[in-house]
Amino acid sequence: MTDSQGHFNDTIQYVSVMNSKSKYVNTFPHIHNHYEIYYNISGAKGYMVNGVCYKCSERDLVIIPRLEAHKVVIDMDCEEYKRCIINIDKKLLSVLEVISTTKETLRWLTGENENTPKKTTLSKEQHNAFMDLVEEYQKRKTREEKLGVLAKVLAFLRVCFTKTDYAEFLEKDAISHTDKIIMIIEKGFQNLTVSEVAELTHYNSDHLNRVFKSEMGVTVKHYLVLRKLAEAQKYLCMGKSVKEACRMSGFNDYSNFLRTFKKYLGYTPGEIDENVN
Repeated sequence: MTDSQGHFNDTIQYVSVMNSKSKYVNTFPHIHNHYEIYYNISGAKGYMVNGVCYKCSERDLVIIPRLEAHKVVIDMDCEEYKRCIINIDKKLLSVLEVISTTKETLRWLTGENENTPKKTTLSKEQHNAFMDLVEEYQKRKTREEKLGVLAKVLAFLRVCFTKTDYAEFLEKDAISHTDKIIMIIEKGFQNLTVSEVAELTHYNSDHLNRVFKSEMGVTVKHYLVLRKLAEAQKYLCMGKSVKEACRMSGFNDYSNFLRTFKKYLGYTPGEIDENVN
């Protein structure tokens, strides 16, 4: 979102609208070193943060905490999954804050208590106004135009977030088998083996992998590796050393950690700052 010198990169879409027709869309818990504002237009019924599932309805607007593992829980009966994502990193914040009134505008986003997701629900009128701003942003071509509209979007969201809702838990019967497995894995993925996950979920290992791979596209063993790597990214972004990130994310062999990190992520742990966003 910003280049290696920290300059605003106006070729990146900070505000994106995505549409998925398949009801089998699924996402892995992942981590960002930036602020993510998620707007559910249709198709999501919940979101998971650190292994806890919260309700999410149409027109719900959610601030996802920085450096916290999260994923969307899709309604498998939906015909269409449509969402708007706004990503704001710290370098972009410094650019936005030179625009008059923007610093005051962003306190709702950058304030304390970042570990808890914040949620508000837009009225139909607010939804229309928000989507008009999103469309205006996407039509702009120049750096100055995009920044100007982005500031307007964030000012609008500040008003929306003057009223926030308590994050309600998603009912257990509304959570898929795979997401229930992920919730169990989230409680101790650093030390879990596939056989231990099978025991905790009351499946045998073969059946567990079939159920999991049918929705996630990977085996439980593969998923555990990916989840540990995401956790390692988190600790590296927090300033931990590479060896500390290796140990804290659940890798027992340092050399294997370095090889695995490079293999799956395409860069080394020392290159985290240039790649994590």
